[in-house]
Amino acid sequence: MFTTKITFEPNPDTAKFRSMLERYPKLEKYWDFEKHDDGELLLLDDESVYMTKSDRLLFRFFKAVWTGSDEDALKFDFVEAAFRLEMKDRQMIANFFISPVAP
Repeated sequence: MFTTKITFEPNPDTAKFRSMLERYPKLEKYWDFEKHDDGELLLLDDESVYMTKSDRLLFRFFKAVWTGSDEDALKFDFVEAAFRLEMKDRQMIANFFISPVAP
């Protein structure tokens, strides 16, 4: 009996996404990069889960990029982010628009 080991090349965008997210350890801990699973993210995307408004905005940005979902993208409020987030966070989002990733 032969066994075949299937290997997949890692998506370079996943590594770029991970490097963006690692600057936010409070949020990074919820991502499962090995399984590319968003189960825990679904639970967190509930208004009853406490997060600061800035963390919630960043969470929704990262979740929308991670899932690529229109529904998730609509939950991210660009105007609120422009006024509420710190300059470094707005710059990270601007850099994403210059060089987007699709993890």
